[in-house]
Amino acid sequence: MIYEQDADGESRYVYYGETEGPRLLAVILTERNGKLRVITAYELDAGQKRDYLERRMNEEQENGNTRQEKSGHSKVRERAG
Repeated sequence: MIYEQDADGESRYVYYGETEGPRLLAVILTERNGKLRVITAYELDAGQKRDYLERRMNEEQENGNTRQEKSGHSKVRERAG
């Protein structure tokens, strides 16, 4: 989830994502009567695209660091002497 907003007392959740196309989309959801409902979906504007791509890059870097820490590998290779 990117952020939550309030619309006339109803919580709405905004998600950014990517299709196989690849199209970058925002999807707005709410919960009504225990079910998720899509309010709308639209292509991201330039600012939203920048935000989404920065977040994705940061997550990929964090996930890469976590995998390296768990495996004990690092990006720096030692020289054979």
